[in-house]
Amino acid sequence: MGPSDPITSLNTHLAGNSPLPSSHLFSYRDTKGALTPLTKWKFLARCNTVWSQYSFSCISGHSFRIRGTTELLLYRVSPHIIKALGRWFLDVFLHYWRCLEELAPLHAELVGP
Repeated sequence: MGPSDPITSLNTHLAGNSPLPSSHLFSYRDTKGALTPLTKWKFLARCNTVWSQYSFSCISGHSFRIRGTTELLLYRVSPHIIKALGRWFLDVFLHYWRCLEELAPLHAELVGP
């Protein structure tokens, strides 16, 4: 596996940060060695710092939600399951569908006559 392998990455994180069993999974050691939970804002700031070095646009956390919805749909996960996983009460998540030319045939059976 390569550097983007999630199991290798998780094992590297756990070995390097030694979180406690009661810690948040993605807690890390700050510059003073204190165990600190990773927040959405710190995660996005780090992602955008790395991406900007390669001239990629900065993104918001919303972009992850949109892409996650698209990936699940591409893997033929039922939109009803995605709605529940995303804790959506309305069908607003349908606006997040991307790659419609690929998704429409996969989910066409859900549309009635």
